[in-house]
Amino acid sequence: MHGCFWHRHPGCPKATTPATRPEWWQRKFDGNVERDRQQMDRLIAAGWRVGIVWECALGRKADGALIDRVEAFIRHGRDLRAEWP
Repeated sequence: MHGCFWHRHPGCPKATTPATRPEWWQRKFDGNVERDRQQMDRLIAAGWRVGIVWECALGRKADGALIDRVEAFIRHGRDLRAEWP
């Protein structure tokens, strides 16, 4: 589970940057994204598969389809990494 704001979901309207101290925020966000990438690389190298559910996928419009897609990834997926939405 990734929060769209903190983990910078590309193209998501929730991934905004505060107007105050934008340089500080950008460094913070860049660090978060880099840590996420490193952690995913470590997990994959250790033989794990990584599925990321973004915060915006769990909003009011979320339905059973998301659960079905995540379950299919867990049970039958061959990809090492997947993201929803």
